[in-house]
Amino acid sequence: MYALGAILYEMISGRPLFLPEDSETAVTVRVITEDPVSPAFYRPGIPRDLETICMKCLEKEPRDRYASAAAFTEDLRRFLDDESPPTTRRTRTVAG
Repeated sequence: MYALGAILYEMISGRPLFLPEDSETAVTVRVITEDPVSPAFYRPGIPRDLETICMKCLEKEPRDRYASAAAFTEDLRRFLDDESPPTTRRTRTVAG
């Protein structure tokens, strides 16, 4: 799920989740230790539901992410159909 979230993050924000500073090791450490900045920080106007779906994929604890690709797909489908995905009922975003 985390990798899908990282791909979605780059698609909606226009930039990678974490920019490499001086090595791949530094990026790995940042993935483990830092919370990502909300994609809306880079692209204001991103729909809140889409942002929440993305950020749920990027939760540090696997148990807090989507339990399956099917659950992720269902929330994306609901978003595209202009329905409120259940995931968006509890929003957690991290500002830069």
